[in-house]
Amino acid sequence: MIDFTDFLPTLLDAAGASLPEGMDGRSFLSPVLGNPGRARDWIFCHYDPRWGEWTRKRFVRDKRWKLYGDGTLFDLETDLLELQPLPLEAMNQEAEDARLRLQGVLDAMR
Repeated sequence: MIDFTDFLPTLLDAAGASLPEGMDGRSFLSPVLGNPGRARDWIFCHYDPRWGEWTRKRFVRDKRWKLYGDGTLFDLETDLLELQPLPLEAMNQEAEDARLRLQGVLDAMR
């Protein structure tokens, strides 16, 4: 998984430069060159536009699950377009474990 914040570290890595301390993101140059890279467990996104009719959204996702800041969870393996959020009362153990794990990430991003 690649996040937008990974592009600058990748360009710096390709140029042989160091990433400034405190900057987010990680280089994905190794996988681009066909070498193993450090896999990312999740991606966090905070979207807070100041224009148009858009509203603030926060979410964290891994390869399969996506959890929004309002608690809405989607199984992207079966619902890539996010049409059917998983109701809390209908979650199996795998979904509940994913929800708790991703909620921990959201809580840490406050």
